[in-house]
Amino acid sequence: MKMWLELVKLLKPPTPNFGDKLIYLLVCLITAALAIPPSILKRKGIKECIFSIFPKLMPKDLLIEFQGVKFMARRGKTDILILNELSEPWMKRYFKPNKGDVVIDIGAHVGKYSLPAAKLVGENGKVIAIEAHPENFKALQTNILLNGFKNIIALNIAAFNQDNKKLLLSGSSDTDFSLKSNLKKNSFEVETRTIDSLLREIGVEKVDWVKIDVEGAEVEVLEGMKNVIYNSRPRILIEVWRENERRVKELLKCLKRKNVIHIYPKYKVWYLCKE
Repeated sequence: MKMWLELVKLLKPPTPNFGDKLIYLLVCLITAALAIPPSILKRKGIKECIFSIFPKLMPKDLLIEFQGVKFMARRGKTDILILNELSEPWMKRYFKPNKGDVVIDIGAHVGKYSLPAAKLVGENGKVIAIEAHPENFKALQTNILLNGFKNIIALNIAAFNQDNKKLLLSGSSDTDFSLKSNLKKNSFEVETRTIDSLLREIGVEKVDWVKIDVEGAEVEVLEGMKNVIYNSRPRILIEVWRENERRVKELLKCLKRKNVIHIYPKYKVWYLCKE
């Protein structure tokens, strides 16, 4: 029953354009048919099957509406899968910036958190969206323009524990890249900045929210924003790789961050510092 409820949620067309709705539903049905063989379902589960097939069948980019914000989901990329209520379902419950807040989105991808945050904080608030991958950054800029947001500062850099240049290692998908992991497929040089030095440069003194999703480099990102964490006491929503859990907890403890909520117990763990 749970499996089919997930399928129904996926089939709900998120596109505001009627033509795109039809394309979306058609691709969903074809994808579901291809994913139905019991042997595959038993091994992967229906969500994983559909998510692995769907982007390859998309005939074109699709206009998506998620969290009240428009996105252009790229053909052949993971956008259509990420901008969906099945992906990171805790987002609505835990990520709740208020009017006038300053939000930093580290690892912004195409803006799943940045754009809804920009809508929530309003014209008196601010969102700083940091995305290292050039293709994802271009998509992020497209989505910002699509919604006409003027309160987002988008930066094509990587947050780290030093101001320098470093190789960004890329894997097989547009979300599979890191400054730290052992991905081998491609690599390219990116500018790295500490959040502390970056905020001094752009004149931001107070931060209310920080979201971090950096594929294994979360320790280095936290090391580069100790002043911000200690002085601003922002709420921090962070994805932590299992091998980094101990070091992340030690860092947060040193920075006197308490009231840490464990959100999602898988090989990657999300934490929320509510203090």
